Amino acid sequence: MISVRADERGASAAARWAERVGGAGAAALVSSDAQLEKQVDAVQRVLVLDPGMIAARRGFGARATSRERLALVSRLAGHADHVTWAATDAQATEWLRGR
Repeated sequence: MISVRADERGASAAARWAERVGGAGAAALVSSDAQLEKQVDAVQRVLVLDPGMIAARRGFGARATSRERLALVSRLAGHADHVTWAATDAQATEWLRGR
């Protein structure tokens, strides 16, 4: 799980979703993590948490800034084959079902 939001609120949301996935392989990261690309390369599937305004109000996670979002898009550009972005709780839950 990667939270686009690069602060404690983003880390908390990523940790909450990683816990839902369970297992030793579930990791919670934020977009500013120094080892992000290496960790993304080491796993088969990645979910990026990027809440919309309504989803953020409903507790999905904290909204990121445009700068954080663009920086993460740039960092993940070569990893699109196994990265999924979720803007709502329903999208993230669907991703969990597909694992």
